[in-house]
Amino acid sequence: KKLIREKFVIEEYIDGSGHGISYVVKDGEIIFEFYDDEYYCKDKLAVVATSTPSSLRNEEKKIIKEFCLNYFKLYKLTNGFFHIQCIKKDKDIYILECTRRLPGDYYHEFSSLSLGCSYLRIYIDSFFAKQITYPAHKFFKNIVRIVLDELISSEIEQSIELQDIIKSNLVKRKTLDGFRFGENKKKYLKKEALFLEFDNSLESKNFCNKLLKKI
Repeated sequence: KKLIREKFVIEEYIDGSGHGISYVVKDGEIIFEFYDDEYYCKDKLAVVATSTPSSLRNEEKKIIKEFCLNYFKLYKLTNGFFHIQCIKKDKDIYILECTRRLPGDYYHEFSSLSLGCSYLRIYIDSFFAKQITYPAHKFFKNIVRIVLDELISSEIEQSIELQDIIKSNLVKRKTLDGFRFGENKKKYLKKEALFLEFDNSLESKNFCNKLLKKI
């Protein structure tokens, strides 16, 4: 028998619903909050779509808020932005990561379309102790962001139904460059972010579920 001397980190796989959360904290209080639902491709590793409003319930949001404020207190963080990714399974919330950086793949475009104000401006102002402009009614439009690479795009091109939905609801698109890891090598691929607006959350979530079945 061969003795393996390498060290490995083994993590528990948790299959649940993915969510992204953005907060702005000032003097121990959360003064801005934004939540989304995340959709993963079949390997459960890459987020290919996000939608808002989020399906998180108020009691679940309360748990995540408490985690945020406790984290700030424990690590003596100053006022400012805080972004969290988590998985919800049954009644439990599992934190995947928390960071003070801006989320990528034009996330600020996605959230700005939903909020009706500039998420990027909120992010910048949060570090300069400026007054945060935030819609008092906290109404979120039904926005979906899809992050495409060549492989996902080719799957959509084979579905007339998905193409028709995208064409009817597309409000913005952004191009970006990215990488997909192949077998022992990196393959360069163009990526694109599409932003769709739907009349209600049922339509947006039905579209995301149809998209996941194709990819």
